Amino acid sequence: MGLPEKTASFLLGQDILYQQFNDLDIYVEDENQENLYHSCLSKLLSTIRIEKIFPLRGKDNVIFESKLNIGNKRKIYIIDKDFDDILGKSIIQPNLFYLERYSIENYAFEEKSIIALIIEEKPKLKDFQITLQFNFKRFYREVNILFKELICVYLVIQENNLGIENASAKPEKFCIFNPISSMRNPNYLAYKILVENSLKSIDRRLSLAGQIKKFRKHFRQSKNITGDIVNIPGKYILNFLRSRITKTFGIPSINQDSFTYRLIKNCELISMYSLRDRIIYYLNH
Repeated sequence: MGLPEKTASFLLGQDILYQQFNDLDIYVEDENQENLYHSCLSKLLSTIRIEKIFPLRGKDNVIFESKLNIGNKRKIYIIDKDFDDILGKSIIQPNLFYLERYSIENYAFEEKSIIALIIEEKPKLKDFQITLQFNFKRFYREVNILFKELICVYLVIQENNLGIENASAKPEKFCIFNPISSMRNPNYLAYKILVENSLKSIDRRLSLAGQIKKFRKHFRQSKNITGDIVNIPGKYILNFLRSRITKTFGIPSINQDSFTYRLIKNCELISMYSLRDRIIYYLNH
């Protein structure tokens, strides 16, 4: 038998159990990411006691609860950016805080943290040896080239409510990773045809190529490496990164969840300072 599943009412009532341990109750979307959030937020908000983060199983649930608690400064609500800003779906509300990247996983990409993880697995390696074998700038260029069109297709699906699986799909469904190069697999072409046909069923004048072009501006190459990963799901980049470094450095396979947590735990999280500052401003005004 598996572990008993937590009910929605239990998740909503956890904050009562932790009132004596939390100075601030923080609610997030995904039950599987509460430890990532705790690792980040306890570091960012180090002067505030946070023993437990509360997941509410989905963005809609977080938004609903946030509306019920406007004005309660003990409770704040954090949601993924996803594509909300691009698709004009963002909600402006004082106690509701959007991440500034697609998801919490998108904050795991700090060069020092990645190097530290590699050294944990291969202690005899030096920093300079790692950077000689693994060019970080080249890797992020590959990320942009490999994923940007695919993510544009996802945006087309979501904007037009086509009902086709998109960002929830695993990246391996459309991409092949290897130590030297990366490419899209044959499933991708069939996928694009399916999306094209679905678009045509809505409006014969629409073309997938035209819709992709409209969204490409959100994936222009940036001088700032992290600027290229803001709108690409973090789980896609992490999957690609894990595949690349395990093969490049001969590291035994690392569980994806462990890989993500270890990276986040060692990050300085300067990229999340803006979120920290917005939360502190809200709490003090």
